[in-house]
Amino acid sequence: MAPGTAASASASAGSTAGLPDLNQLFEISRQLTSHIVAPGTMPQLERGLDQIDLQTRKLSAKSSRGGDLFTSTSSPAPFPRTQFSSQGLGTPNMAGPGLGAQRAASPVGGHFSTPGGPLAGSSAVGAPGQIDARTAYLLANRGFDADKVTATLALINSSAPVAVPDASDGLFDTDVDGHLKVEHENIVVSAIEESRRQTLKDCNERFERTLHRDWEKTKKRIFEELGQHQQISGSKSFQPSPFKQSRIASSTATAGGLMSTQSNDLGKISMQMMAKSKSYAQVVELFNHRRLESKSFDLLGALYDVSMRLDRGDLIQTQVMKSWRLLQYMFVDPSFVTSGSVVKVPLLAHAHEYRALEQDGGSSDDAVKFRKRVLAGSRRFFEENYLEYIQQIVSQNRVHVGGVPSLDTIIDAFIDLRFKKHGNWIRQLGLELYNNKAYWAHLYYLLRCGSRTEALQYAQSLSTELKGSDSRFVVYFREYIQNGRLSPAIRSEILDDWNSRIRQTHSSDSANTPKGDPFKAAVYKIVGRCEMSIKSIKSNEVAPSVEDYLWLQLCLIQEDVRPEDSLQDRYTLRDMSRNMLRFGPAHFTQNGRHPHIYFIVLMLCGEFERAVAHLATIGSGGGERPFIVEAVHLAIALASMGVLRIPESPQFADVGMDLLITRTLDGPAAPGGGLGTFEIAYLHFAGLVHSYIRPFYQTDPLIAIHYISTIGIFGAELGMNDANIGDDDISMGEVGGSRAQNERHFGAGGLLPLRASREYTKVTHAHLRELLLESGMSPKLVGEAPVAEADDRDTGGLGVRTPGAMEKLASLVHINGGRIEFVRRIIRPAAEDADRRGKLVDAVQLFDLAMEYDEVVGILSRQLSEAITSRRAPDASATLGLAIGLPAVSSSERSTTEAPQALEVFDHYERRPAVLKRVSIPRWQTAHLLAKLYRFTIEYDAGRFETALDLLRSTGLLPLDAAVASTLSAEVAVPTALATVATRWAESSSRWDALVARCLPQIFLLAMATLRGLYGQLKAGAAASMTSGVPGVAAKQKQFEELRVLARVVVLCAGSIQYRIPSDVLSRLNRLEVEMST
Repeated sequence: MAPGTAASASASAGSTAGLPDLNQLFEISRQLTSHIVAPGTMPQLERGLDQIDLQTRKLSAKSSRGGDLFTSTSSPAPFPRTQFSSQGLGTPNMAGPGLGAQRAASPVGGHFSTPGGPLAGSSAVGAPGQIDARTAYLLANRGFDADKVTATLALINSSAPVAVPDASDGLFDTDVDGHLKVEHENIVVSAIEESRRQTLKDCNERFERTLHRDWEKTKKRIFEELGQHQQISGSKSFQPSPFKQSRIASSTATAGGLMSTQSNDLGKISMQMMAKSKSYAQVVELFNHRRLESKSFDLLGALYDVSMRLDRGDLIQTQVMKSWRLLQYMFVDPSFVTSGSVVKVPLLAHAHEYRALEQDGGSSDDAVKFRKRVLAGSRRFFEENYLEYIQQIVSQNRVHVGGVPSLDTIIDAFIDLRFKKHGNWIRQLGLELYNNKAYWAHLYYLLRCGSRTEALQYAQSLSTELKGSDSRFVVYFREYIQNGRLSPAIRSEILDDWNSRIRQTHSSDSANTPKGDPFKAAVYKIVGRCEMSIKSIKSNEVAPSVEDYLWLQLCLIQEDVRPEDSLQDRYTLRDMSRNMLRFGPAHFTQNGRHPHIYFIVLMLCGEFERAVAHLATIGSGGGERPFIVEAVHLAIALASMGVLRIPESPQFADVGMDLLITRTLDGPAAPGGGLGTFEIAYLHFAGLVHSYIRPFYQTDPLIAIHYISTIGIFGAELGMNDANIGDDDISMGEVGGSRAQNERHFGAGGLLPLRASREYTKVTHAHLRELLLESGMSPKLVGEAPVAEADDRDTGGLGVRTPGAMEKLASLVHINGGRIEFVRRIIRPAAEDADRRGKLVDAVQLFDLAMEYDEVVGILSRQLSEAITSRRAPDASATLGLAIGLPAVSSSERSTTEAPQALEVFDHYERRPAVLKRVSIPRWQTAHLLAKLYRFTIEYDAGRFETALDLLRSTGLLPLDAAVASTLSAEVAVPTALATVATRWAESSSRWDALVARCLPQIFLLAMATLRGLYGQLKAGAAASMTSGVPGVAAKQKQFEELRVLARVVVLCAGSIQYRIPSDVLSRLNRLEVEMST
């Protein structure tokens, strides 16, 4: 080694002798956070290589954003700036002289301040990427493997992307509290922002839904109030029924079933609507008259007759029309229905049984009895219609059946038409024959037509043929016809026959060809209720239409459920209803083409409320509702019999805008344990009737009264303590007992609690009052006011009042207290309502009908006061124009009709002392004063100032007497005297009525304008006198002075109550007074 080199090495070694090793550096680094965290209070965080690498990348990213890694803006850099080449950290690209510069460097704080750093090699000694030998020697003395470190550093890619620093980068690595605080704040801010966005989104969505729902309800209500007077343009044809029908039914002119349809022109419905409504209204009117006489009435028969008269051959209307006959089969003795006899069903005759459907789970004897009634009527209805269909088919095909054919002959002819081709039986059907007769088909059709006795006789006549496997069938059939169902032993036998022989032989193969007689399987299934898991008949020849399917359901129903019956065998009317509701209208109506089918289905199931609601809403989405008339009258008919369930609250606000309200109730215990549930529906009857009669309010209010009276069917008489609106309390003394006991009392034949029935009465009264105010107050509606002379001693001078149609029907809406109660419940509340609405003419007429003359005078006084205060204030130019003969000021701003009518009424009352006795003295005095003030305004507008001033003086409202004016003008101390007069007047003004006090500003202006007008006329006359030389100028000057004094009195009186007078009025008065001084 050269001496210079050795010396240099010795110097370098000496210079590094005091440098710390890596362990010491590690210990020193631990003390860097001693000023933040005391040693030993918090465990140290040991970072791995991955963490160190991540922090290095973060520092590199900071360096790229803020300048060099070792550069600070506040202090000089501890190292000189170095620019590294692309070779890596170990190959610096230096611009200095090389080794000479390194030798000049000195150690500073244990770090090398050489331009290349401690690991930098010299460009003059070794190749790039190699470490200088002396550097390696120095590091090796300290135990540092320079080659290995160089290789590791070479693997670092400084150009690789680094993670973006987060908000916690400024925190110390060991500041856990700060880190948690920042994270907590970030979470809170994020949660608040997310909550804000979600709240805004939910608010917008809810607003849109609410707006859409409110608009739909409003639109619906508007259409209902307008009577749905939109007509459907063009025609809409109904396609054939979607339900399968027989060949005969499809080939004949008529479809041959209740549900079948043909084309129908809806455009004609709107033209027939008015005539149809009037025809049905006549029936409702007759029904109400019978109710007044406490007599029963055949409402169903009368409605059916009307529908028959209105039938124009439209098949859909005809099928809907048959709903009246269906109700007759349900609630009238079938023998009377078929014979055409008139049967009068008492009002609310079935209410008790119908209410039992929702009590005790609908399992009481009354509930079962009612469902049996509906079941028997529905089945009888189908059977009678099918018999008519068979007779029609035989008649249309002109089959020879003799002069007076028997039922067996007609059925044989019908079977031949259906199942014979060219005189031969269709063998593919598999019909069993006896004497060339399809006896199983004959037996089935006898059952289908409801001829059960004939069917038993026919089965007994086949006893010789029914041998072998079917020998026991006559026994089965006899017990079924006689008892309506089989005993457990007999049913067990027929089920064995079904399972062993009939079910297999009557299943269809791949070619859909039955292996046995399908009618035999149908009869066995009906008689024995076989295989109840399948409640249909597979053969299209036996049950080709929906009527056949529904009739089969009715035949399989058994309301008398035995304890030993299995769950599969239990099938009641409620179960059938649940199945039909699950199908829904879309299953039957085929996209709305046959809306009447689902209506009939609901009627058969006893779902009367749903049936009416469905019928009422048919076509509601496209304009006019074609069946709304039938729906309303069907609801009235059901209500009259007590078989319509309605909500306890009749208000739309309580039940919503929908016609139908549903509620789920607990049913009887299920066989497997637990309670079953069932859903019942309530029809908003009051809302339905009210929406229907709104168009009649203007056109025919008498009809509207009769329909409103039908709502009273569900009402009850109000107690003496019951208010008209909003008072729900029931007097304990009226019914007796505690409140809990009173809740058990029912009105409306037991359909509703007494409290709810009284609510319906209140709503009925409210509709009547609404009708009064919107109908124009026809005398036929409300009656006529008493007409008599003042000396009529028999009536106290009041005369005899003629009752109107509404009062005559008062007992139907539970007003039984005569005229006094009618006035208290209807007339007076309607008058008060009209008064609140500002319909003063109607209010006056109603109060006059109620002989509340004091209220009439009060309303007319308000009219006069309003007429005086609402007129346009006069100005000087107007009075000047009157003075010179120009037209008077227009009074268009003042009422030209109501106020003069008030004067006429006052004059009429003044001529009848008996009426004045019913008016309070202060109110009559106020009215009398206002009448004079109004006449004063009329005279002023006409330019008759002297007459106007005389009328104003006669009221005594202002101290404007001529004597006062003369006295004051003659006195020397005129200002003092005028002030005294004004003070006394101000003291007396506090006693006036408020109606008079509100007129004072206008009266002050008119009084001053009147004086100004007289002054102008007098001034014009004085100028003419001076020109012509006529004497009397001194007298005119005295008149001038008196008018000025009166004007000053008006100004001072107004000033004495200046806090009750607008400031602009005072300024106008002063201006007019100044004009009179010239």
